[in-house]
Amino acid sequence: MNAIINGKNVTFEAGETILAVAQRNGFFIPTLCAFQPLGHKPGVCRVCLVECTPPSGNACVVPACVTPMEDGMRVETSTPALLARQRMQVELLLAEHRLDCDRCARRGDCELQRLRESLGLDAGCPVPQGEKRPEQALNGIVRDMDKCVRCLRCVTMCRKQGPAALRADSSGREELVIELTESACVRCGQCARVCPVGALDERDDVSAALDMLTSPDLFTAVAFTASARDALKSAFSSADADLEGRLIASLRHLGADAVINADFVASALAASVSEELAARLREKRDLPLFSAACPAWAAYAQSRLPGLRDRLSAARAPQILAAALKKSELAQRYGVAEEKMRLLLVTPCTAMKDNDNHDFDAVLSARELARLMNLSGLCPDDAAPESFDPFPSTEERLPYGGQCGELAGDVLRALRAPTRLEGLPRPFPAMPGDNDVLEAEADLGDLGVVRVALCFTCAAAEKLAAQALEGRSPYAFVETLACPGGCAQGGGSGRIA
Repeated sequence: MNAIINGKNVTFEAGETILAVAQRNGFFIPTLCAFQPLGHKPGVCRVCLVECTPPSGNACVVPACVTPMEDGMRVETSTPALLARQRMQVELLLAEHRLDCDRCARRGDCELQRLRESLGLDAGCPVPQGEKRPEQALNGIVRDMDKCVRCLRCVTMCRKQGPAALRADSSGREELVIELTESACVRCGQCARVCPVGALDERDDVSAALDMLTSPDLFTAVAFTASARDALKSAFSSADADLEGRLIASLRHLGADAVINADFVASALAASVSEELAARLREKRDLPLFSAACPAWAAYAQSRLPGLRDRLSAARAPQILAAALKKSELAQRYGVAEEKMRLLLVTPCTAMKDNDNHDFDAVLSARELARLMNLSGLCPDDAAPESFDPFPSTEERLPYGGQCGELAGDVLRALRAPTRLEGLPRPFPAMPGDNDVLEAEADLGDLGVVRVALCFTCAAAEKLAAQALEGRSPYAFVETLACPGGCAQGGGSGRIA
């Protein structure tokens, strides 16, 4: 089918919106609420207004994100009248948005500010400020409703993830007020990855980390896993074989006295889970076994799926980290007084910021570490690669074990599967709904041929749990990761664009 946008002939398929066709053909239409990675187009911000003339009808102004293109339609995306309407919509959003840009985690990366600039609004003009209300802190997640622009992205993401802790109140005049059920939130942080303005973000530990790293009186050890390294790839201009070494050097440049390889967590998890799975296979009981390494999924399963408790693995990533990285033992190892010992964890997992999960003095997300390096004027690409400090758990790590999120393969290799696990492709899916469940099969010799699944999002895992509780599951082991794409794409990794 054919249409005309700004005088140019374009082709499109039935059902495509004006916004999708325009973007594909290089025409800019400002928008805020529409979010392609989620298939999210609620049409609530009304910024993407265009003028369209159907083949049979008069010209009218419509939101491009929800209006389907018609054969023979003429569309204008940039006229003085449209620009005035778009500016008015953005000014209304700014009037309700508390402009606290200097202290906002999205400074320099705010979609509302980019929208303001793209429409030529005067950045220096006085703008009414939203009232300052108390922020709602959920350990690892902070929610500031005075910054909310009601785009509903967080609601859609939370629903696709499974918890559905966020919802839009549709009663009366305040129909787009976002409500949060704290008890349902599992702190996966995916809502923060799609929020355009910083109304949702991880708890900021940058200041605390900087104080520790720069204090001459403290000894600060930093631990991170392969998932943190992969989440930080965007901080480097080229992802080469020395990326890990450059990251280690960057941390030492920031003031770290020791940098520890925490990949032993994956090895320890695989060792523990493989023993538990082997025992269940021999006894033919309570299968499939579900992993509980992911703290967000473990919280979801324990609160929402009581029937699954006897099938959850005993191994937990936060507890393994806490047991291996005790400050008293680290202080003794490095020859410093325990009161001067500080422990900093770098991770993409916002659920690890839960104060009940560990004994860390600060937990930096991958985004926070990238911001800290930027604030310090540090260019990671210029750092000469260095090596991790020697650490017992790392030195004694098992021959298998990689980043969290490969537990299913590591478990089978721990059980001496004769071939490498097949069927779990990399990279992992980027968004919920894209191959939420991957599966593979392996011959474990006397334990038989088993099928395992790698499952993304709590919503997808709940379906597998229902199968298991009804006795219909084809799997012996199910690994669940709350975040789409695995640990490297956790709530504290890069924003989804």
